[in-house]
Amino acid sequence: MENLGQEDTPSDRMIGDAIRTLVRVVDELTEHYQEYQFVLEKSLEAHWSWLLFEKESEQLKKTSEELKASFEKLCASQTEPLNDAYSTLQTAKTSLHELSKRIDDLPDSKRTQAKTEN
Repeated sequence: MENLGQEDTPSDRMIGDAIRTLVRVVDELTEHYQEYQFVLEKSLEAHWSWLLFEKESEQLKKTSEELKASFEKLCASQTEPLNDAYSTLQTAKTSLHELSKRIDDLPDSKRTQAKTEN
């Protein structure tokens, strides 16, 4: 820029001013382009991160659904034996209650003998 030489005529000064303006505009455009490129790179990084997040989220959702199904299956398989055990316990309780009633219905001498045997 400094090597433009002597600007003796108005035409030379206008050409010099135009060149300096053009250089300033090119510098500003270069700066804006670098800023734009930085923003674009960050946007692409964010986009790829989002896509990765979506993929991982989808995988976690599938895993969660599989775990829920496994848990429900396990609960169902555990419920049946517990129901059977509860039913058996209720039957035993009923039988014990009936046995106690029978013992209570016995005469005193037989009742004492039955209680010591059981």
